[in-house]
Amino acid sequence: MPGDNDDLRVILSAFDGESQKWRELATLMGNLRGVAANLVLDSPAFFCGNPMTAQQLGKAYDDIHSLVDTLMKDAKTEFEQIAEALIIARDLYDEGDQMSASDFVKIYGE
Repeated sequence: MPGDNDDLRVILSAFDGESQKWRELATLMGNLRGVAANLVLDSPAFFCGNPMTAQQLGKAYDDIHSLVDTLMKDAKTEFEQIAEALIIARDLYDEGDQMSASDFVKIYGE
């Protein structure tokens, strides 16, 4: 009969493996975001003899820090969504294969 059950298990486990990888990346991104939150620099860190330049440098740093924080937050969310999409794809693949197998049985018998 077409379709080997072992092949199907391998495909489904590949979806699971990929999903787990993306979940781990999401967790890692969340952890990195937590660490990066502590990378705040106060005004004296940018002192260079000119208060106006120090202020501009501080603002540039804050802007970049905010951007990186947003990117890490969004990456965590996206990675979680990819992981979930892979599980949905796995389930749909499994359902489709079961329906196909059922159709083959109806057509060809056991």
